[in-house]
Amino acid sequence: MCLPESFNTQSLEMKQSTSVIKNLIVVVIVAGVIGALTVLAGDSFGMVTGDITAKLFLISISFVFFCIPAALGFVVAEKPIYEALGKATMLVAAAAFLITLILIFAGINEDASIAKLAAALFIASIALGHISLLHHFNLRNKHAHTARTSATIFIAIYSFIMIINIFGTGFGFSSILGNQTMLKGGVASLVLDLAATVLVPLCNRLPADEQPTLSFTNENKPTFEEAVKSEISDVSNEVENNNQ
Repeated sequence: MCLPESFNTQSLEMKQSTSVIKNLIVVVIVAGVIGALTVLAGDSFGMVTGDITAKLFLISISFVFFCIPAALGFVVAEKPIYEALGKATMLVAAAAFLITLILIFAGINEDASIAKLAAALFIASIALGHISLLHHFNLRNKHAHTARTSATIFIAIYSFIMIINIFGTGFGFSSILGNQTMLKGGVASLVLDLAATVLVPLCNRLPADEQPTLSFTNENKPTFEEAVKSEISDVSNEVENNNQ
């Protein structure tokens, strides 16, 4: 029996995807174990080895952390309508991890440009991972859709304010404190985002919106007894006609 080419292609893609997932699971477990061991070891082997274990810990924790938004993006990318969102989340998370690696080994330069870029990508990866998580839910009603849209808008506003602040005159929360308007706007957006995020699963438990159907309504739908009587009458008429 010859199977369609599209079926064979989908089967091959599924096998490749499963293989990638298994490899990533192993890598994440190894990274987590290494990070835990470096914490337990500390600088017990001397200053030189302590510096190495510190870098190993930072690499491990950074990898595991950025795998969180990347995994959310990977899952969301399986939905064709959100494929672009998922791929963007994975790309930003990967870029953030690479810049963090450079920062770990090279350190902070004079103008802190690498540190600023790492911080901006850090915030962007969190925001995109958060949005990907929101779009992973299969929403049932308009209230949940409204909550998800609101959360997406507010996390985008918060991230935009933070990134603008990072590449502004200052760096970190100290420069935010110098601008009360920006601080208030960012904190307010974050609070509204968290509230809207909580509302998404809660609103999703409400009854689903009524979907249009082609079935009869209760007003004009015949009852079971009427349908049986009509069927018996039709059969009786047909028998009489045959006897005649």
